Amino acid sequence: MKEGAAWVTILREPASLFESLWNYFDMHQVDVFFQFYHVNLTYFSKALSLTGVNRRGIGIGLNQMTFDMGYKMPIAMKPGELLQSFQEKDDLFDLVMIAERFDESLVLLKHLMCWSTEDIAYVKLNFRGGTTDSPPLPQWVKLRLRKLNYQDAMLYDYFRGVFNQKVRDFGREKMRLEVQELRKANARLFDECLADELEEWDSETNARWENRNIVGWKVKNNATKCRLLVMPETTLTDFVRKRQKEWRESGWKLDMARWALPDDTVKMRENTLKGFIL
Repeated sequence: MKEGAAWVTILREPASLFESLWNYFDMHQVDVFFQFYHVNLTYFSKALSLTGVNRRGIGIGLNQMTFDMGYKMPIAMKPGELLQSFQEKDDLFDLVMIAERFDESLVLLKHLMCWSTEDIAYVKLNFRGGTTDSPPLPQWVKLRLRKLNYQDAMLYDYFRGVFNQKVRDFGREKMRLEVQELRKANARLFDECLADELEEWDSETNARWENRNIVGWKVKNNATKCRLLVMPETTLTDFVRKRQKEWRESGWKLDMARWALPDDTVKMRENTLKGFIL
């Protein structure tokens, strides 16, 4: 990264995150990634000891957020040592966003980056639709999942407190007005760019994963920003990394405002999907 870059990440309530991972990646099934999870989530949550459960394949499992933060699994730190390490992470990150308060998080990000409201406008993509195969989790299961993911729970609770303080410092009324402004910008963006939900895989726009009821959108405007808006997550990440590499290799002189999609975008999507399946 260029010197002086802002450090930003996002956290999600641990029980909700683990339930989402479990269902999105079919972790109850026996497959190449998750051979050891051949039980349903309720049964899994009753486990007394998971010391023998290791991460496999693409690195999905317990304490996902601390794993993504760079902690080696299993974490050998005592709670006090872990808390101290979170304080060190707090010094590193300019902003730790909270998924359950996404709009407020984006407002704080806007001011950190000196952006406009239009810069942070968004539409929901790659999320589960209104009907899912799994019913809402009972409260006792949620509590049990937090215990099984207790390091994630500590991480989330610590940074939720930091986030609350940032909102208080920003001003609650000012935050309310800016969130309202953001939601109006979201509505304008949706109206400008999006048409109907996708019903199946569409290599020109996005993907609805088989048997997962994941929502994607068709574009009604071929403008670059609209096409970027509906691009699958992994494909967009590859594209941004490629652009970032070009920027760095140019000595930071490349005009990044020229945000044109490559001609082989469809091929990029197909390769990304193939790579994920493999």
